[in-house]
Amino acid sequence: MSGQHTVFWAPAHVVAYETWPDHGDSRSGYLMRIATFACAAALLLACGGRVDDPAPTDVGVAAPPRAPAPAAPSQSSPTRGVETVAGDVGAPTAIALSGEAAYFVTRTTTLGGELVRAGAVFVAYKAGGDPLMLAIDKQGATYEALALTPEHVFYGASDGRVLRVPARGGDVTEVASVGSPIVALSALGKDVYYAAESGEVGRLADEGGALPLATLDGPARALAATDDAVLVAGGGAPSEILRVARDGAEPAPLAPAGGSACGLIRAGDRAFWTAGPADPGTRGAARSVALAGGAVATVAEGDFTACALAADGKDLYFVTAAPQAALPVRASGATPGVSLMRAPIAGGPASPIESVAAPLPHHGALAADASHVYWLDATGVRRVRK
Repeated sequence: MSGQHTVFWAPAHVVAYETWPDHGDSRSGYLMRIATFACAAALLLACGGRVDDPAPTDVGVAAPPRAPAPAAPSQSSPTRGVETVAGDVGAPTAIALSGEAAYFVTRTTTLGGELVRAGAVFVAYKAGGDPLMLAIDKQGATYEALALTPEHVFYGASDGRVLRVPARGGDVTEVASVGSPIVALSALGKDVYYAAESGEVGRLADEGGALPLATLDGPARALAATDDAVLVAGGGAPSEILRVARDGAEPAPLAPAGGSACGLIRAGDRAFWTAGPADPGTRGAARSVALAGGAVATVAEGDFTACALAADGKDLYFVTAAPQAALPVRASGATPGVSLMRAPIAGGPASPIESVAAPLPHHGALAADASHVYWLDATGVRRVRK
């Protein structure tokens, strides 16, 4: 979309910002394009979330105009209470943070008051205001993973496509298609890595397309990019944390997972992961190891199954469920009895964060910045001050 004309899909309505194009369009042409987007929404709803159209597979929507920050998000309780960053957006599946915003993707999406069977990409600015839809899938695919680079949001679809949209809105580009649902994405700088349900792990080429690096014997659960490789939480037996180099060498074990690996992140010079009980009678844990390898440290351990996790320089945050609750490899809704836990990275007892209800436990559903912890629940994005 050229010029300064900006239009957003919001969860319940289309929001048009009165900024004029810079390419000489008339006011009638400007209004016609708004009407075009409104018609696209109506068509999408009429088709039950699917539009069989040889045109580009997503709707790309431009970024907001530069304007004063809107009011802060609503709060359910004062000061340290839970805040709603985005509510009733559909079924969110993954979240990632930039300095100024939270980006998230959905499996199903609320559009015009109706639940549409299609994934979408949203941005919610930390300063507040309604979440803004950047793209929605016209083929009815779900979105299960995303990663941020300095300029783009990359996201993975259930039909094997990896797409991107500018972080401040614009046209959607199909970057690659690997023929298997995308399970996880991870980015460091401009490098973006992917894992598919087939076990394929690879890197996205700068010019577009996929560069396969390895195919695992078992499923990949999560990814964490490093300067020269990508770490993979492998869900095989035994479950391991693997290092896949950019040169396509055979994946090398970094550490045993110590259970059934699920979530994985990089924080500083260490990798952190969560592991559920591998067998009845064993315990779930959150563990870490140096990127260079070495001894595995246990950050927290207990009678739980753990998956989603995030970290800052001091604490590790992770989502747990009872041992008998099987956590999904990919998003499939809320799991009863889940809790958001905090544990000191240097060691010490883990404790639940009070007032947090029903966070989604799957990988990619948790994030943290300097001031807040963000999580997904069954219908939206919440946060609480640390």
